[in-house]
Amino acid sequence: MNIKLLIRSMIRRDMAEVMEIEYASFSEPWASGSGMANPPENSFVRYLRKRNCLALVAEHNNHVVGYMVFRLCSSRIEILRFAVHPSFRRHKIGSCLIANMQAKLSTRFRKWLVIYVDETLLPMQLLLRSCGLRATAVVNGAIRFVYGHISETARTGIRKQTASNL
Repeated sequence: MNIKLLIRSMIRRDMAEVMEIEYASFSEPWASGSGMANPPENSFVRYLRKRNCLALVAEHNNHVVGYMVFRLCSSRIEILRFAVHPSFRRHKIGSCLIANMQAKLSTRFRKWLVIYVDETLLPMQLLLRSCGLRATAVVNGAIRFVYGHISETARTGIRKQTASNL
């Protein structure tokens, strides 16, 4: 089945559909704390207010069917949150979002792509592997997947910087 997709920057009116996908995709929605005092919407807004954090959505027939929140660092792009609506999985939407991130890499600046995935999310792990990402470490119960050329020095730097962010 071929689906026509538009991948674009997320805008404020997309938040309701993104949150619908978030709740349908994760047993624990993205939140920096627990309880209703800090709902997942606040986590999205908090990250998106940062100058180096952006979000993309995949749109089909004027509906958001997937999203990705990522952070631009000096030498890498970190995918912070990534999901596709359950009704649209297995239609290459996730692969298109990952390919969009891979296209943003360069040989001079951001040389690699990093994402941490919970050990229990096998479908996500298989998707990332099919897109050319490699599992390189397990940190706090999450598997780190990397795409791009990484020297041992850079690998150590990623380990130190991102372990403190989890």
